[in-house]
Amino acid sequence: MIPIDKITIICPTYERHKQLKRSWEFYSKTKIKVIYFDGSKKKLEPFDNPNNNITYLHERKSYLERLKAMIDLVKTPYICLMD
Repeated sequence: MIPIDKITIICPTYERHKQLKRSWEFYSKTKIKVIYFDGSKKKLEPFDNPNNNITYLHERKSYLERLKAMIDLVKTPYICLMD
């Protein structure tokens, strides 16, 4: 099994603020590293991040541009794409 500190979850999102909020609330209670890149028209206000493990980016870019940007930010040996 892969240790939690060796994996980063990346999640490109677009116009799914309700689902992003639910996901954020779940992962903010863990130590799993998560990167959200939101391409929505409106930026979502960040929520609590007590473990400092969540990164939220917002920019109107294509899916592939957001995906590449997230991969470039990953510092762990493993990535999990949550789409």
